[in-house]
Amino acid sequence: MRTTYVIPERFQGFAGIAHGGILATILDECMVNAVWLRGSTAVTARLEVRLRHPVGVGARVTFRAEVVRESSNRFEVTSHATLDDGTVIADGKALLIKVGGKAKRL
Repeated sequence: MRTTYVIPERFQGFAGIAHGGILATILDECMVNAVWLRGSTAVTARLEVRLRHPVGVGARVTFRAEVVRESSNRFEVTSHATLDDGTVIADGKALLIKVGGKAKRL
């Protein structure tokens, strides 16, 4: 799963710097969507995010996530966020618990 997002000023933490919470939120959403794209629904049970490098508001960030392991009731998923020059600004991993059957569009 991959998406690109330009961090708007409204998600600023310190002056000119994107808030780490928005980065964590987008990483989490990408990991859940990586599972959803496989046809399953799951919720985040555990989330770990490492913020590696500050990123300025207005920066274009690419987020990626992939399922690394699936069992009968859970998924282990990893993710990372990079700038256009390849700088890794954040990475994450999550344990997602399956809920219900197949994924459905709202």
